[in-house]
Amino acid sequence: MKVARLCSLLREEKHIGFRLIHTNQHYDPELSSVFFTHFGITPDRYLPTFRVQPAKRLGLLISWLSDDFAVWKPDYVLVVGDVDSTLAGALAANKLGIPVIHLEAGLRSFDRSMPEEINRIVVDEIADIHLTTDAFSHAQLISERKFLVGNTMIDCLVHFRSFIENCSLAKYGAFVQEPYVLMTMHRPGNVDNPERWKMIQRLIQDILPFYRIIFSTHPRTADTMRREGSFSGEPGSLLITGPLDYFEFQKLISGSLAVITDSGGLQEETAWYGIPCFTLRENTERPVTISHGTNYLLTEKALLHVDIVSLIEKGIGTSKQGSIPYWDGKASERIVEVLRNL
Repeated sequence: MKVARLCSLLREEKHIGFRLIHTNQHYDPELSSVFFTHFGITPDRYLPTFRVQPAKRLGLLISWLSDDFAVWKPDYVLVVGDVDSTLAGALAANKLGIPVIHLEAGLRSFDRSMPEEINRIVVDEIADIHLTTDAFSHAQLISERKFLVGNTMIDCLVHFRSFIENCSLAKYGAFVQEPYVLMTMHRPGNVDNPERWKMIQRLIQDILPFYRIIFSTHPRTADTMRREGSFSGEPGSLLITGPLDYFEFQKLISGSLAVITDSGGLQEETAWYGIPCFTLRENTERPVTISHGTNYLLTEKALLHVDIVSLIEKGIGTSKQGSIPYWDGKASERIVEVLRNL
């Protein structure tokens, strides 16, 4: 989602060549290849699937990417986000003396227990050029070559808006004709922790007497449901699905009363839609969504005492759609302009 519009624009550029590597970090087809199909993106290179522990996978990614960079000899390597593939790409390029461009630079949760936070810090130290999404992330960096370009996730929403609006939700029938809450959960701190999982179960039980819930599950979450138990509720009040395709999921977000999640991207997407988002985490690297008025942190302490239904009702309609500066669907155009001027 973060590169779909950028790839489309780069294909039209006469003086900028690019190649796209799919690292296969998300090897589940429902979390990976389906998006490439949706957006019409064909990677130039697919790396093998490395089903090993994270440290070994990082080493393998660095090795394979180094081989490709050594053959292709790019002028720059652009890495996106804060996942292990981001770090591997930055390290591989740096060791070969290739300048690194970091898209989504400067994001900080200030929680070093999160693997993503370590990745962000290291990649920003390595990067030669920093492309930031908002004023907060821009201010975190002391860099002579930082550019506030905006959020490419929003570019995807804007560019594919007609596809989202025309996506049919007929298979959900009457379920989506009444107010519903959309939910996702995938972070190990939430779904791998039995006590935390019990809190999530209680949260759902608190909501179900008032609103229906659609819960789109990550494979990790499905494993936890099988191991720790799922949820109970009135028949027809809770719908549990697997991962959903992009257009269908965005249509569900836009029609929801609120979203409950631990996802970083959903904090951004709900901010653009103006939908209340309740983030089950102790912190967020996207504080701009909180100051925007759509995102609410549900910390462990809050989960023990919160009246979630009151919060949902209080949060409805508290913000304007798409009002965060530079989240206007034109971040990719600004990135291309930066690349032209390198």
